[in-house]
Amino acid sequence: MASFDRIPLSPDGCAVLKLAGSPVSTPQTVQIEDGSELFLPANSPFLVLRGLHGDTFDEVYDAARSTANHGLDLLHSNHGSAALLDQNDSAAVVKWTSDNGVTARIVSYARPKIAGNAHIEVRNADGTLPPEPKPPTLDSHPSMRYYRIAEATSDLFDSFRNTYLAIESILSSMVPSRASESLPERESAWLKRALQEAATIVDLTQYAPPSDKSPANAIFDEMYAQFRTSIFHAKADRDVLTPQNDHDRERIAEARARYAYMYRALAFQHLGSRYASASLSEYGARLMLDVLDRGDFFVSNDPTLMADEPDGQWQLAPAGGQHYVFPASATVDRSHPHRSIAVASADAVEALAHVGEIRRFGTLSNGIVAMVEELSGPMTLEGVDRLEVSFAIDMRGAGAPRLDFSS
Repeated sequence: MASFDRIPLSPDGCAVLKLAGSPVSTPQTVQIEDGSELFLPANSPFLVLRGLHGDTFDEVYDAARSTANHGLDLLHSNHGSAALLDQNDSAAVVKWTSDNGVTARIVSYARPKIAGNAHIEVRNADGTLPPEPKPPTLDSHPSMRYYRIAEATSDLFDSFRNTYLAIESILSSMVPSRASESLPERESAWLKRALQEAATIVDLTQYAPPSDKSPANAIFDEMYAQFRTSIFHAKADRDVLTPQNDHDRERIAEARARYAYMYRALAFQHLGSRYASASLSEYGARLMLDVLDRGDFFVSNDPTLMADEPDGQWQLAPAGGQHYVFPASATVDRSHPHRSIAVASADAVEALAHVGEIRRFGTLSNGIVAMVEELSGPMTLEGVDRLEVSFAIDMRGAGAPRLDFSS
């Protein structure tokens, strides 16, 4: 039977997911109502899900994350630790059975930041450099604190709340609330009016979701009516968004990034703020992402940790371990100009014969290691017919709003 860090993986659907920290000092098992099981090894940065339903990667992976959160809720409510799934797209292992046999897929996600520096000189007619002007002095504003926390926090919901509060704070300076003698202006009425007035100063089109409505009204409907009320409230009779629910995370993160850019635009116009940013062209992203199409994939039993290698100078097997190389076989998704997801497939029996167990995996470009990832423990493939290795890369410029939230 296949195993991960010497822990048996069940013959049916199962998965190994990373935790944010090591939550338990003794092994813990949680039985779920549908017959699946969550197992937390002692002092380990991962958990194992067994008995998951599904005969495709997506079905089992989705079931794994849902079951993991459900099981961690039950564990915590019964004298257990408050553990968190690592939501930062960390490496995972998923195994499932279909008409094609038993498949195990190792998945890695990466969000590299691309930065560059440009130096421009302006000289006098005689070739001398004029004195550099002093940088403009910024006055402090409460919205700056909210936005700084929004970019610094590792929690997506916390980041969205602080992004919203940053926008609310700066809009309240730009468009003060109207108050009558008896009643203050309702929050929703003020925000809709403030966005409409802000639209006369900043073009809100690029920050709005697709809609037939005006950008200001579309932003109000999504940011306030949908997300703000669903994230800030939890009453049973409301539509709510719960933390660590994978179904909602992608659209919340995408919207938060748009509104982070909107805050920056408002802050530039109203406060003179200039936040760091760098953009990456589609052509530049394609050149970097093409390594997934042209290169080979590898697995290795070498125990060397990435932290023990010079950054960016990774080797195939630094300690002399065995490795197995196989070609990239299918590009799954290139629909987004800055994103690529590729899957390489190999015969699991042949891979097992070469390496025995898997500790490292990655990609090669012209025989040189391009990307490498390590597992939290050694993985064996007994009983597995097909091994798949998947890398997903999402490129972005340095200084862009944060996307990598661990919870």
